[in-house]
Amino acid sequence: MIYSMTGFGKAVANYKSKDIYVEIRSLNSKFMDMNLKCPLLYKEKEIEIRKHISENLIRGKTELSITVINKQGEDMIIDESLLISLHKNLNAIDINLKRSKKPGAGEGITLQSLINIPNVIKPPQETLKAAEWIVLFKTIKEATAKLIKFRKQEGVQLQKEILQRVKNISKLQKAIDKHLKKRSSQQRSKIIDSLDKLKSAEHDENRFEQEMIYYLEKLDITEELVRLSAHCEYFTEVTQSKEDVKGKKLGFITQEMGREINTLGSKANYTEIQKLVIQMKDELEKIKEQLSNIL
Repeated sequence: MIYSMTGFGKAVANYKSKDIYVEIRSLNSKFMDMNLKCPLLYKEKEIEIRKHISENLIRGKTELSITVINKQGEDMIIDESLLISLHKNLNAIDINLKRSKKPGAGEGITLQSLINIPNVIKPPQETLKAAEWIVLFKTIKEATAKLIKFRKQEGVQLQKEILQRVKNISKLQKAIDKHLKKRSSQQRSKIIDSLDKLKSAEHDENRFEQEMIYYLEKLDITEELVRLSAHCEYFTEVTQSKEDVKGKKLGFITQEMGREINTLGSKANYTEIQKLVIQMKDELEKIKEQLSNIL
């Protein structure tokens, strides 16, 4: 079973007059990259929240958003000393502007303009109660579980598509097997032609035999085909294992598959096989693209 790194989860809870909304979404990333947006009241629990997300989601570009709506509204506190100080200073500036007859002078300082200044009116400082934290953390867990379920569902589809592409590579390999006899015959004819040309020429027998052995080994693609088949089998085995995190391991296997396919292409020296190798490369690239979104 494989999991996608893309997911979304949402949960809602109530605590007294508060509605608490938790939304969590994740995208693919090589590491855990988390962005937390929450009210100041919950900031003291940030380490615990991050720990929970990291342990359960493991990796991915993750955004957790916590929003609170108080149905009773909030009592606001007016910072009177700040308000008086601002009024005094801004009034003095306004008087100076009047004297200088600069644009904007004489409009006066209104109460509305003062209360719009940050920190003049603000909500009262709260202390996070243990009961509220229990409700919040339970809601975060619920949203996380929904995201994991989403990842699993998407992973099922990804696994199906990827395994089909691995099967396609195996089919192309079997198609190569069908061409091996003709390829061997063609290579044999080329070697015989070369030998006929050398019959009349002087040459070192030992050196000639060594060159022939090297040439024949260079042309042999049996080992590459065997290894590619083994990699395809191992890839399928890993996707069906009980491990939750397997994206990186599958990535390493595709690298090995790529090496064998590239070697086949360079050693084939036979048009029909090279065409099949190109199709293999296309399938492998599509697998790599999909692996970038696997946990």
